[in-house]
Amino acid sequence: MPALQAEHLIILIGTALTAGGIYAYLLRRRAERWPSTQAVITSSRVKRAFGGSYSEHLILKYAFTIADKVYHGNTLTAGGSFSWSASVPGMGSPSEALPHYPRDAEVTVYYDPEKPWLNALHQGNKQLSYWPIAIGLIAIIAAVISLAVSG
Repeated sequence: MPALQAEHLIILIGTALTAGGIYAYLLRRRAERWPSTQAVITSSRVKRAFGGSYSEHLILKYAFTIADKVYHGNTLTAGGSFSWSASVPGMGSPSEALPHYPRDAEVTVYYDPEKPWLNALHQGNKQLSYWPIAIGLIAIIAAVISLAVSG
């Protein structure tokens, strides 16, 4: 059995990145059609990390009711995001956003009517999902070309 080459690993990583990007893109597209309701913030804080570089993450929890059933969420943007500024336009950082989400505040939540546990406070920016798809495809193409040339 031949040894695993770096190109094979790059193809695996590229495939995972592409698949994740496609999933996030499709989720954002679906989220554009999700209905909304009111939710209540149950907790909010900023988590700070210092390891090589400084980073902040907004940690939110909220609850909402659909058809007499309570659902809980913690997702800021449907499909996630690679950067804070692109995730929530107009809010420069998690620290700046925190005052907008105090405990017991009412906020709008968007939810999948068939799977209400899929929900988010913002519908997201679907164009951002192109980046992981593009990077993944470029990595796969480069690795395949490298294998073809060397093999």
